[in-house]
Amino acid sequence: MKRSDSQTAFKLAHVILSLKTGGLEKLVVELALKATSRFIPVVCCLEKKGELAYELENSGIKVVTFSKREGVDILLPFKLAHFLRKEGVTIVHTHNYAAYFYGILAAKVAGVPIIIHTEHGVHLYFQIRRKLLKRVISPFVDKFIAVSEDVREILHSHYYAKDKQLVTILNGVDIDKYSNSADSTVQKEKIGLDVKTRVIGNVARLSPEKDHKTLLRAFSLVVRKIRFVKLVIVGDGILREELEKEAVKLGIKDDVIFLGLRNDVPELLGAFDLFVLSSIREGIPLTILEAMAAGLPVVATNVGGIPEVINGETGLIVPPKDPTALANAIIRVLIDENTLKRMGLKAKRRVIERFSIERTANEYEKVYISALREHGCLKGIR
Repeated sequence: MKRSDSQTAFKLAHVILSLKTGGLEKLVVELALKATSRFIPVVCCLEKKGELAYELENSGIKVVTFSKREGVDILLPFKLAHFLRKEGVTIVHTHNYAAYFYGILAAKVAGVPIIIHTEHGVHLYFQIRRKLLKRVISPFVDKFIAVSEDVREILHSHYYAKDKQLVTILNGVDIDKYSNSADSTVQKEKIGLDVKTRVIGNVARLSPEKDHKTLLRAFSLVVRKIRFVKLVIVGDGILREELEKEAVKLGIKDDVIFLGLRNDVPELLGAFDLFVLSSIREGIPLTILEAMAAGLPVVATNVGGIPEVINGETGLIVPPKDPTALANAIIRVLIDENTLKRMGLKAKRRVIERFSIERTANEYEKVYISALREHGCLKGIR
């Protein structure tokens, strides 16, 4: 991607923990890649780069890391501030709490005029120290961006963000990347499945908030009602071994496939007949939007911003931590070919209309430009 020189473009620093595979991280990558010639993005990883850094660096976007120490790293804000000052950064855009804390301190030390913060999910921290820090720091933020109305309420009540500071920008995905998923027959054969097998797919980090145990327990009920069905779980994390043991305990080991981390998710979605997410906390998960862009109906839990995406026409929503309700919803959609096709088509249409990355990136740029204008940074610039 061609970048304008620094005399006509503003340096924009995204501050994030890392660029490991995840929804938040993927959105930051897309925002950096979609930046127009008015902005020169750089991504500051507080901990480590992560596997998604390659795509940015391959596109000529700088990615730097600061090797954050365990616990509170008192030197980190000053290291980051030195970098921001040296780079001539005009806008610091932080993502989630840790980046919010270190990024804002660094921005103030470096004299960066504009600070934007995006909260990507519902992460409530009840420690008095953290709540106090949020209250103290929030006046320095020009705009708080929520990825859903649910998250907006959290920013208002826990970050003490004022209404004039708050903006809601729904997440988006690259429609073209996911709408042309590979042939179902080919993809099912690639992962060792018969073409007649019904495949329930899940793409998520194997961590507590995704609640895969509820998904496994629900699936153990599904296999009693539907023949030739498999559950394919894409992703890795600290709970993998525990979840594999749970599958054995439930007697579904041979019907559950753990694929681990994959870089071919757009193609893999072609093997799925139904996408399921059993999370107990979310913002607006990109994996749901990706699945919908691929023409898949979705069964998901009623948490975070998911109800803002899924309705009765594009999928079904069930209470969290309820294996029976989840199983019933899966069975209801999976047993009817007409329902699968109808919901899949409507899911794809809804993502195209409301959740494209182009729309999301454009809304973020409007926030940046508005802040630049308020700070007088656009004077004399056309």
